[in-house]
Amino acid sequence: MRSLVVFVAGLFDFMSVSLRTRILVLVVTVTVSVAMVVGFANFIQARSMSRAAAEAELYAEARAISAHLESAFQIANDHAFILRNTPPIDGMIRAQANGGVDPYDGSLYETWRERLEAIFTSHLQVQSEYTQLRFIGLADQGREIVRVDRMEGEIRVVPRSALQRKSDEFYFQAALSTRPSSTYTSPITVNREQGAPAPDQVPTVRTVLPVARSDGQLYGMLVINADIRIVLENALAAATPTYDVYISDSYNNYIHYSPSDGIMNSQFSFEEGFDPPELLSRDGDDLFDAEGVTYASYRFQTGQDGQGIDFRVLIGEPTHELMVGAYAIRQQSILLAVSLVVLTAIGSLLFVTSLTRPLGQLTDAVRSYGQNRTPMDLDVSDNDEIGELGRAFCDMIRALEENELTANTFENIIDGLILITPDGAIQAMNPAASFMFGYAENELVGQDVSVLLPDGARLERDGAFKQIPCFIDHHLVGETFEAVAKQKNSTPLHVELTLSEVQKPDTLLFSLLMRDISARKQMEVMKDEFVSTVNHELRTPLTSMLGSLSLLKKRLETKLNDDDKASMLLNMAQRSCDRLTLLVNDILDLEKIAAGKLEYRMQIIPCDDLVQDVVESHRMLGEEHGVTFKLDLQADDPPVRLDVSRFNQALVNLLSNAAKYSPNGEVVTVSTQNMAGQSIRISVSDNGPGIPEDFQSRLFDRFSQADSSTTRRVGGNGLGLNITKTLIEAFDGEVSFDTTVGVGTVFHITLPIASPEAAQSPDEMDENFVKLYQGIA
Repeated sequence: MRSLVVFVAGLFDFMSVSLRTRILVLVVTVTVSVAMVVGFANFIQARSMSRAAAEAELYAEARAISAHLESAFQIANDHAFILRNTPPIDGMIRAQANGGVDPYDGSLYETWRERLEAIFTSHLQVQSEYTQLRFIGLADQGREIVRVDRMEGEIRVVPRSALQRKSDEFYFQAALSTRPSSTYTSPITVNREQGAPAPDQVPTVRTVLPVARSDGQLYGMLVINADIRIVLENALAAATPTYDVYISDSYNNYIHYSPSDGIMNSQFSFEEGFDPPELLSRDGDDLFDAEGVTYASYRFQTGQDGQGIDFRVLIGEPTHELMVGAYAIRQQSILLAVSLVVLTAIGSLLFVTSLTRPLGQLTDAVRSYGQNRTPMDLDVSDNDEIGELGRAFCDMIRALEENELTANTFENIIDGLILITPDGAIQAMNPAASFMFGYAENELVGQDVSVLLPDGARLERDGAFKQIPCFIDHHLVGETFEAVAKQKNSTPLHVELTLSEVQKPDTLLFSLLMRDISARKQMEVMKDEFVSTVNHELRTPLTSMLGSLSLLKKRLETKLNDDDKASMLLNMAQRSCDRLTLLVNDILDLEKIAAGKLEYRMQIIPCDDLVQDVVESHRMLGEEHGVTFKLDLQADDPPVRLDVSRFNQALVNLLSNAAKYSPNGEVVTVSTQNMAGQSIRISVSDNGPGIPEDFQSRLFDRFSQADSSTTRRVGGNGLGLNITKTLIEAFDGEVSFDTTVGVGTVFHITLPIASPEAAQSPDEMDENFVKLYQGIA
């Protein structure tokens, strides 16, 4: 804790010194750090390269030693095969099988035996590492047939009376499972005589070759005993290594060689006081350090078919000698770092002095401006950072003056104005906004704009309102919205919003202009209530008038046949009542849509069947206008989810428009098409005059009509397409059109195909009555 306090105090002292001193200290610190890092990196690289070079050299030496050792064992294997192929072996086998006489040349069994003793003797005289040569038979519990020993430097043929049984020895049993064409090399053990360790404690390795008769049956085995200590010493003498060497087997029997002292030590597991060095027990590392020496480990195996001895050669070099090159590079790096720090300190002092002088002049000019508002006398002609800083200060003064003017405008505007960040957080607001909502500015700064607009806003597009939770996410800059805001006392407030983008040098903001339209909304409510009242009041007398006209027409049918004028007047009155009834019904539907009271009873139904039913039931509508309805159903009857009666209303509106605007005698085609299994398209195609280009953008608006003269001729109130679009969108569909002036128009209804799970029960009704459309597209 005390050290932390001292560090913090030193940091404050450092921050209080001049910029010149801080830059100088920083540059020197960075230089020292870089020099240390580079020097350390060079040392690590040199160390790695030194170890890699040493590893390669040590491995080469280890492979040379292993090659000599493998050669010694290979020579023993070759000698075993040479002895096996000498004539006495086969002669003894033939003589024993023929009553003691070789049938080939008449030689006695004992003669062949003496000849083999002579051959064994000559081999021992040449191979100083061999201690015994034996021919052992399987008979009589593995009794030795011929044996020649080397004892105390003398070679002695063992008489028959002293020959031993060897069937209990481990190497005898191992040789029984060895192929006659292969040799078995035993682990290193003490030489055994008469079933017990021999007194001379010679570390012995045995090369055993099975001997088979001509019929392939095993007869015996040739055994070559070698003193492994002599074998290892001979291999080291032949390789003449220049490094410290350990050769060990899997039982940690080892021999230690030093280039200066020769064979320093050798120990075997059967010896009393056996204590191998700890480094022999390290496993898995090809290169490791132990007691200041770096060792490389190399493994190999002697023998054939995996029946040999696993040897490990450790070649060591003192680590300090290995790292001589790396230490030299480290010393050079230190000297280079010191020189670099000194030169950097001198250069930094000169540079910092030239840098801070104009900064001091700039500070005096800025201080003078802050005290008496006099124009700053700055040299901003330089193209360096100091010149840039001077120009930035001049620009800042101009920006401050402009901001003062902007702040006055912001404060005095009569409408509410709020600045919002791109994520919707309120950054600032003018007094009019504070007064409008009853909040102090500090209560809203940092809050999300949803505090004032909890239900989002409504944007009018294509004659319909779209509810959006956060218009900032949609980047609807320049759009005008309507919303129901909430004041601080939770009183609702109808406002009109305009979103604008305010681009600042360092950030992007949005300005939200709010205008209180509560009075206007109240007038709209009064108007809607008036229209609703009028429509409801008209509906009852219209129904009565229509019924009365129908009844009157029926009763006077015979009398009117002779009075064409009366019949024409009565039919005109009935048609006018029908048109007025349709107008009242459309206005009532629009009122329900705007109020969110239009309910839908959704169900799953095959689409082609539904379209066919609607067209067939309204063919009379086409006949009234002199056109024919033609069906082209290609959708394979996929299921759709909709309100049947409302869909009927939407499709009939399109059929009615197509019939009205098509010339007499033309065909209106109603087709269905499956759109890649995702949706179905229902198209109504006519051969009418087409839709003028300047009217296409307003086609789905309420009470919109392209040509009043045509309207008077065919009838219509401009509400049908708006209602159709609203109904289809309530079914998650959409309405579109393709038109060519003078050729005709095709209206498309696109509906999603119901999922397979929902379509399993196409006649099942959805029991939930949901208001799927509340004036929101």
